Amino acid sequence: MKIKILLLWVLIVGAVQARGQSTARQTIRTLPNGKHYWEYLPPTYSATGQKIPVVIFLHGLLERGDTEADMSKIINVNNTPPNYVEDGHDFQFVLISPQLPSNQGGWNNKNHINPVVDYVLQNYNVDPDQLYLTGLSLGGGGVWGYAQDPVYGQKVRGIAPVCGHQNDKTKACNIANNGIRVWAFHGEDDTTVSVSKTINMVDAINACIPAPNPLAIKTIYPGVNHNAWDNAYRIDNALHNPNVYDWMMQTFNKPAANAGVDRSITLPKDSVILMGSGTSPSSTITGYAWQQVSGPTCTLSGTTTSTLSVSGMTQGTYVFSLAVTDAASNVSPPDQVTITVLGTNVPPVANAGGDVTITLSQSPATFNGSGSDSDGLIATYLWTKQSGGTCTLSGANTATLSVSNLSTGTYTFRLTVTDNNSATAFDDVNLVVNPDPIGAATSWNAYDIVMQSTQAHQGLVNSTDNSVQATVSFFQSTNDGGVKKSALLSTYNAGAHPNANSFVATYWALGSGNVYPYAGKSTVGRGSETGEGNVPSPTGVFDLQLHPPNSAKLIVSAFVVPVAGEYTLSNLAVRRVSSATGTTRLKVFDSDQLPVADLQATNNQDWVQNTNTLALGTLSVGDSIYFAVDREGNYASDFTEVMWTVNRLVPNTPPVANAGTDVAITLPQDSVTLSGSGMDSDGTIAAYAWTQQSGPLATISGAGTQNAKLSQLSEGEYVFRLTVTDDDGATAFDEVTVVVNAPVEISWNSYDIVMQSTQAQQGKVNSTDNSTQATIAFFQSTNDGGVRKNALLPTYNSGAHPNVNSFVATYWANASGNTYPYAGKSTVGRGSETGEGNVPSPTGVFDLQLHPPNSLKLIVAAFVVPADGEYAVSSAAVRRVSSAAGTARLKVFNNLQSVILNLQATNNQDWVQSPTPLSLGVLAVGDSIYFAVDRDGNYASDFTEVAWTVTMTPPSSQARMAPRQTVAETTPKQPSVPDETPIGFYPNPVKNVISFQGVTAETQVTFYNSMGALLQQTKIDQAHNTLDMNSATFSPGMYIMILKNPGAQKHFKFLIER
Repeated sequence: MKIKILLLWVLIVGAVQARGQSTARQTIRTLPNGKHYWEYLPPTYSATGQKIPVVIFLHGLLERGDTEADMSKIINVNNTPPNYVEDGHDFQFVLISPQLPSNQGGWNNKNHINPVVDYVLQNYNVDPDQLYLTGLSLGGGGVWGYAQDPVYGQKVRGIAPVCGHQNDKTKACNIANNGIRVWAFHGEDDTTVSVSKTINMVDAINACIPAPNPLAIKTIYPGVNHNAWDNAYRIDNALHNPNVYDWMMQTFNKPAANAGVDRSITLPKDSVILMGSGTSPSSTITGYAWQQVSGPTCTLSGTTTSTLSVSGMTQGTYVFSLAVTDAASNVSPPDQVTITVLGTNVPPVANAGGDVTITLSQSPATFNGSGSDSDGLIATYLWTKQSGGTCTLSGANTATLSVSNLSTGTYTFRLTVTDNNSATAFDDVNLVVNPDPIGAATSWNAYDIVMQSTQAHQGLVNSTDNSVQATVSFFQSTNDGGVKKSALLSTYNAGAHPNANSFVATYWALGSGNVYPYAGKSTVGRGSETGEGNVPSPTGVFDLQLHPPNSAKLIVSAFVVPVAGEYTLSNLAVRRVSSATGTTRLKVFDSDQLPVADLQATNNQDWVQNTNTLALGTLSVGDSIYFAVDREGNYASDFTEVMWTVNRLVPNTPPVANAGTDVAITLPQDSVTLSGSGMDSDGTIAAYAWTQQSGPLATISGAGTQNAKLSQLSEGEYVFRLTVTDDDGATAFDEVTVVVNAPVEISWNSYDIVMQSTQAQQGKVNSTDNSTQATIAFFQSTNDGGVRKNALLPTYNSGAHPNVNSFVATYWANASGNTYPYAGKSTVGRGSETGEGNVPSPTGVFDLQLHPPNSLKLIVAAFVVPADGEYAVSSAAVRRVSSAAGTARLKVFNNLQSVILNLQATNNQDWVQSPTPLSLGVLAVGDSIYFAVDRDGNYASDFTEVAWTVTMTPPSSQARMAPRQTVAETTPKQPSVPDETPIGFYPNPVKNVISFQGVTAETQVTFYNSMGALLQQTKIDQAHNTLDMNSATFSPGMYIMILKNPGAQKHFKFLIER
């Protein structure tokens, strides 16, 4: 046997040397870890197309190597997958053949196999659920070792080890538990690896509990030694049918499910039929499994067939999945289909964000708007300016708006959003642009002037809080009653003034070396000179000296206004120091060069003060306040000191108004309270005033308060303005939009009736929006053209009806065990019966059955009106099912028991439908709409189904129902009372007592809450025509009142306020 192995080795080595490297069919690639592998891509492979299976082939001991030149060893081993590729055979899968380094004695999972598996799955367009391992000898052992690992084995779909030895029976169940399909091959006479390694491992796999499905299989070749691969890898079917490659494809080729295309339906249609299918490349489809993945509740039928029926759907998005199983027990990945159930388009909602207040320097302003659409998406945004000054809009077609180039004032901007169904909504937002703040009260003192060396800034003076610096300029002017500037003093002198008595060190003079005129700062503190009297506070400061050359000239210091605002002057004072007789005058001129003050000082060295505060009005930046000295007397040895304080007052900051957020209500609600507010940063809000800016007529209560109550609103859009006034008389306003929507239509469907077990509520039906529940009464009536009620059907039955053809389980009948008459619900969905034609939407619902005992009687379902409103009947339909000739008629009667519809159906099982809706006018709580069945023909084995929809639009609360004729009673009525003075009441809203007018006969008063629930009944007459409403029954809110006397009946709505 050693001779055989040596001969095989020689043959392999010889083949490697003779054949050399080939790249015509396969390509050498390199892994990130530096190791090489052969890559084969079938003609069907696409980097972006459908994912296909992948097979990884592990070679034997002699094919190990380290260089690209060594790679030829792998493809030159005859009768192996890479060898068949080189010989021109194409497979349906990607084939990867890695090489084990020459210094390695086995295929290590972590270092040699798993890096290949992960790299291939990440870098090739292959199906991760269709990865197969195969290998021979040493490679076969590597296949067993990788598959039996509990973690690595999860990546493998199937294995085909050939005479492999590296398996462990104690790990066999890891293979079974991971669902790995196994076909193992071995030579019976193998002297290198015992055949028992394969036999025992396969048996151990199949002995696992639960057993694998399908079981692991093995093929043992009689008379074959350690070369079983010559048989196992054959590409024909001479030894195996299928061969190992076809077996791989059977294993890999999962079936594919097709759940159909996504689609949408629109209510009231609430059911769909989904037509699924499946395909398998190697087998037939034997099973289907539908599931609901997400969405609202619904009813599924046919979940194990190719066709799924879905009913009872509501508005929303549903996702269903379909998986198929083929005859080989392969299960497909699930395929999903999305069904969108649409309601009528709900308009979007716009939100322009909160109102914004900025100062002028904070421009631009940014508004972060948004839009939402409960049944779709926002398609476009549009910002527009509704009011205010000029400005620039940026981002007007996005959710975020930027506004620049603003001026002070109030702006209103509107954000309009449009949804994907072209419905629009808008919201307004206000922008208040205030002037830039000018800080607290600010003062500048003459003694704080600092002499500068440049003519542009001859003197600078900081405010007392050091927040604002002002410029002071010095010039000479003709003493002609004004302060006309001729020229600034031109020369700055940093040394002592020639007049040593003045104690001036830094000064401006008219020319270089000139003594007079000058403007300078004293170096002796105030109050420190001999004889200085009447000294102003503060002492010790260094005052400004102004000295003209003669009496024909003025020397002027001009205070240049640095910040706009309202200005005053205070602390004016002047002092002349001289031994000679004379007078000094401090003259003050405003920005228009008009005199505002004139102080005179003689030579007694005392300060002369003006203790008054002088108003200068509102000044702008660049305006000047002029302080001029006019002198006579000896000029050689005296000097003049001046003082002043310039004050800038704090301007009143305007208040800020907030009218609250925009409001939307829906009739019949016709009142709302607006909650406003005001804020004043430098005071208090003194007054509030609400006014209507646009919209239909409305009543405002509390217009002079923070919170205004709006009432008697009607459909439309209103704008109300809140104006606030602060304690300084400044005002601001803000606007709020109130949208009053039309009443929302409510509807009830007959197929939603739920049979009850009490006569007080024989049937109940919820509106489609679940907001309002109505009662259905069932009774028998004589078939004489009306629907006069005799008595309710007295007996409730919860078992199946004796007429098994009717499929009724819960029903009301005339007596216990009686077959006819009855009113009940079918247990077979609409559209599901053989021969049922012209089926109304929606299918699958369970319809109402009404069956009279004979042609002399009607069986009636009376819909009792649960709330005041304008009613109509639509989608009326009737269907008679019988093998005998006959006719069934669905008759609809209004509240006055007059026939408004008569539909006839024969025994052909088709539905007969009314094409147009029927108006019933305005009905009140407790009125009825009657649906009656009149029949002839065979009554024993047939049944009649009916369908209808009742719709109601709530009335506006201003609407008052006109007197209406009541249905004739079985007993004679009292004579009618002439309605000369219309019966009515006041006030509305009601505080404590309600008073009635026009009451000429005893009148019944019935009160209901806004949802139609009975609260109280009482009576009034001409002598007792008031009612006290102060009880726990009547809390603040809206109520319905019916006044009924022998001659008339009227309905009102009113509010109670406390």
